[in-house]
Amino acid sequence: MTLAYQVYLRSFQDSDGDGVGDLNGLRRRLDVLAELGVDTLWLSPIHPSPNADFGYDVADYDAIAPELGSEADFDALLREAGFTRTRLWTDPEGWFGVWLAWG
Repeated sequence: MTLAYQVYLRSFQDSDGDGVGDLNGLRRRLDVLAELGVDTLWLSPIHPSPNADFGYDVADYDAIAPELGSEADFDALLREAGFTRTRLWTDPEGWFGVWLAWG
């Protein structure tokens, strides 16, 4: 059985005090989510966006929205998700998602 949890980063956990949740905030809570039995995290859009549609109007599928973190932050999240055996799911093009396995 899989327990998936959708995360809207902007409102999840702010790690740098700017009032916007971010990748590092999620990374800090991976252990708590794993303790709750979550083994799959579905990340709402994490790409740059004009935010006319809460981030779903993606402007660049190959980048991380700067207010959410950096590519290095994402890489750290992916690496640490592996330590808790948590899968990450992104939704880069609407209905077509991408599984990001840990390794």
